[in-house]
Amino acid sequence: MAEYAGNAAADALLAAITDEPLPEGAHEDAAFMAEHRSAMADVALLRRQLTAIGNTLADGEVRQDTTAARQDTRDRQDARDRDDTRDRQHDSERQDGSEHQGSRKPAAVAKPQLEPKPQLEPQLEPKPKLEPKPPRPPSRRRRRPFAIALGGLAATAALSTVVGLGWLVSHNGGGADSASKSSGGSAADSATGAGGAPSDPAGELACSRLVVEGTVARVQVDKATAPRFTVVLTVTRYFVPDHGPSQVTFLLSGGAEPSPHPGDHVLIRIPRGADGPTLWAVGDPLVATNRAWITKALPQARTTQCEQQ
Repeated sequence: MAEYAGNAAADALLAAITDEPLPEGAHEDAAFMAEHRSAMADVALLRRQLTAIGNTLADGEVRQDTTAARQDTRDRQDARDRDDTRDRQHDSERQDGSEHQGSRKPAAVAKPQLEPKPQLEPQLEPKPKLEPKPPRPPSRRRRRPFAIALGGLAATAALSTVVGLGWLVSHNGGGADSASKSSGGSAADSATGAGGAPSDPAGELACSRLVVEGTVARVQVDKATAPRFTVVLTVTRYFVPDHGPSQVTFLLSGGAEPSPHPGDHVLIRIPRGADGPTLWAVGDPLVATNRAWITKALPQARTTQCEQQ
């Protein structure tokens, strides 16, 4: 075998399968001989297993043929038995008829009437009728989430309204009390600041919660605050307090002069406990006049105690 010099294991298996004589020198190779003996044992085992499988398949076919032949023989024997029985019955009837033929005519043999076999219909048990369940009364627990949702929406709307009033109203926290206090000061709301500095500038600033200068950004008239205006002011300078948000919102009396318009340059002062200004200076000249006394009195106002109750 020329292949022996290449792969000893493959050559040993091939030699076992083909049953060829081993090449020269193979008997002296212990590893090759071990592979060859192992391959011979595997091939012998495989042949025995294939032979057993073939015999099993052959026996199965023989048994099937024998069984079919026996069944055919039994069927033929049953058919012959039925024919013999029928012939004997006919012969017996002929003999009985010939014996009574001389005395009287044979009576007509009534053919037996076979009653039809009743057809058994499968009786199905009737399914029990399911009575409809009465509708359940609406549960209060189901209404509760809906009520909570409505309550949450109402609270959100109310919160939006309050936040819409801006930092001014929330900073004071006055709500309805602040409105009631400022409603009686419509005359003060209309003060334009044309009279210049008040008698006690430092006291005025000490009792103020908001003094700012800026430009009117938006003016709204709501049914909830009518006849007052809701003014949104873009702040350019804070006096009281020192700093705050870029926009503030406040309520202005409907009788204020001049009436607010977007783009107006204004300076306002809102006292503590009020939601509307008592100083409403509109226009550059009035803004400059009031800015002057406010800037001058502001350092003293930081150390002045508010005496208003």
